[in-house]
Amino acid sequence: MAEVSTSTDVRGELARVDPDLVVSTSMHSGIPGLVAAHGCRAVTDLWRNPPADQRIPVRYLEILRAEG
Repeated sequence: MAEVSTSTDVRGELARVDPDLVVSTSMHSGIPGLVAAHGCRAVTDLWRNPPADQRIPVRYLEILRAEG
C-alpha cells in the first residue's frame, strides 16, 4: 500500500471535518498554509515571540482573542 503524503492527509481531513477552528503547532509539510487555504479560523504559529513566563493554555487563548 502506498503511503499518503501529509499534505494530502491534512487536505482530506479538513474537507471531511470542515472545522470552525484549527490549532496546530506543526510547521512541517506546509500544514499552516493548508489550514489557511481551507479558510477556517486558525492558530498555526503559537510560538511566535512567546513570553517566557506565559503558560501554553493562556497563550492559545491570547492569540485566539487577538485574532478574532
